[in-house]
Amino acid sequence: MTRKHFFTLSIAIILLLCVLPSVLLAAADAVTNIGTAEGSGCGAGSMTLTLPEYVFAGDTVSAAISNAGELEGEVTFTPSGELSAVADYSMIFLAGGAGTGTVTAGGSIKGCGKAELLEVSASVTVLETRMELENPTTTLKIGDSFRPIFGFSRGEVGAEVPDVDGLWASALQKLVTYEPVLTVAGSAVSVSGSSLAALEAGTAVVTATIPGTKISTSFAVNVVETSDTVPVTTLAVQSAASMKVGDSLTITPVYAPANATNAAGTWTLSKQNIVSVSGNVFTALSAGKVTATYILGDSTKSASCVITVVDGGPVAVTGVNLPNEKHIKVGEKLTLTPSFVPSTASNKNGTWLLSAEGIVSRYGDTFTGLKAGTVNAIFQTEDGNKVATCKIVVTGSGTVTPPAGGITGLTIDKSDVNWIGDDLSLKVDSSYDVSFTAEPAGADTSALSWNTSAAEVLTAYNGTLTAMGPGTARVTVSFNGKTLATFDVTVE
Repeated sequence: MTRKHFFTLSIAIILLLCVLPSVLLAAADAVTNIGTAEGSGCGAGSMTLTLPEYVFAGDTVSAAISNAGELEGEVTFTPSGELSAVADYSMIFLAGGAGTGTVTAGGSIKGCGKAELLEVSASVTVLETRMELENPTTTLKIGDSFRPIFGFSRGEVGAEVPDVDGLWASALQKLVTYEPVLTVAGSAVSVSGSSLAALEAGTAVVTATIPGTKISTSFAVNVVETSDTVPVTTLAVQSAASMKVGDSLTITPVYAPANATNAAGTWTLSKQNIVSVSGNVFTALSAGKVTATYILGDSTKSASCVITVVDGGPVAVTGVNLPNEKHIKVGEKLTLTPSFVPSTASNKNGTWLLSAEGIVSRYGDTFTGLKAGTVNAIFQTEDGNKVATCKIVVTGSGTVTPPAGGITGLTIDKSDVNWIGDDLSLKVDSSYDVSFTAEPAGADTSALSWNTSAAEVLTAYNGTLTAMGPGTARVTVSFNGKTLATFDVTVE
């Protein structure tokens, strides 16, 4: 079966699943975003785009699209971030490098005799893939050829990634079908297909890159005139270097004699995540100190440089992750620690929201099972408003009282002109931040629950009220099921 035949069969299967959107939505390993277009009172449609939750760089990503309603014409797919299009296949994309990739699908739904535009996006987290030279004997005689062989390894992944070994095996199977492209800096060697040809005495730096990705590695090739071995007698690198986060620095080993045949080597790092290295180029990742050691290919000599990295300014949050699902028993505690992308992000603050009350209590990042049930714990970052969700399943019998402590009292400041006595007055489409103080002082007020009696009139989230439409709604503020304050809001 050819690749195109396989893709055609895949599309047929996807179209068959279009009549079963609930099945697609139940997939536990996918992120699903839904856009809905409403007809003129007598029809509605929705379009669902599904992507995997995690892939490795170099992997290909298949998007699934389904709809409820009548889809008009073609759906267009636009990749962004770390995803790029694959020629001839509109629903398959290549993951280029670690980060976040997004696919946006655009189309129209027919309802009540007219077409309505609909757009929906879904994102995938792309994990790092590293490429390394597996046969590092890179001293050649003029006229010799050398075919480099590469191995691949995965970057660090957090505990929140499910079945990472299975995910990596899948990514590797797809990755190894790509032939690295070789480029050469220097005249000592040339590229001939997937091999290198030694042309003249000297040293060249070869870079291998997986097409369409950020996966690459560099290594040095030494070309000598004869097969006689000329060992390195002196090897040195600068003893220290300073960098800022995000900066790059080239550290070039110096050796003697100039015609040494074993001068090619590799860098090793005393710890990870402070700097990365490709060839002789170092990139600062996070503040800290690391020792970089250059070791000759035959291990006869080495030289080290101590690199100090300092903060270079704020690092923006590009994503946040939580475990997909956690199980606890009634009365048990669970601590959820959000994992930020990148790990060096400057602002790691955020707020929690529970999809239902009474199943668990929360204070800070610690959750306690109160009774059997299921609830979503949602974390939203302060920087960038990125969102991650963990489903908490509580099992067991009976109920428990929320743990002591936390917020015991709440006082709302009603001195603002919008307050008329104990009632608040707002205009449609306006927002209002309620001023309040909690007891005891310094309590985590993000643990408060804000609820309104009429969502079509007013919504409330972490003390911010949004006026949706005219009417009156009652706001109830509670902590772990205990009501701390109520007030009425009139929207005009």
